[in-house]
Amino acid sequence: GDVHFSFRARAEFIGENGTEPPVSRVHQIVNSPIRNVLAARERRVLKVGLSRVGGLVGRMLLRAAGERPDNSRWTVEDGPFFANHVCVIELSDSGATMILERSGPDDDGRPVLTVAVAYAGIRMHRVPSPGST
Repeated sequence: GDVHFSFRARAEFIGENGTEPPVSRVHQIVNSPIRNVLAARERRVLKVGLSRVGGLVGRMLLRAAGERPDNSRWTVEDGPFFANHVCVIELSDSGATMILERSGPDDDGRPVLTVAVAYAGIRMHRVPSPGST
């Protein structure tokens, strides 16, 4: 489906039945470079849906439907941003940096990109290839 906004979320995993939770770091980066403009009411609904209150309502609906919650929690850490964006992810041996830039006019009406958010806390770990020592 269409995504009408950009954001960065992080997953947190919960151990089940006394087991240790997985230690994987999972980030979801959603970027909408060219999007349809949403009405203010639609933006408010999306913001509430991504909030803690929205998460609580979602969990209550899950329980009411007789479903069990999964072993992860997602937290939106940047956004939502309701504008056209370009996202750049720079990878290095030790980590990754995400830069989300917003398009718009400068004071003279020329198109420019301005940084909406930069996040450099994505740590990378090299996984050995099978058979390597």
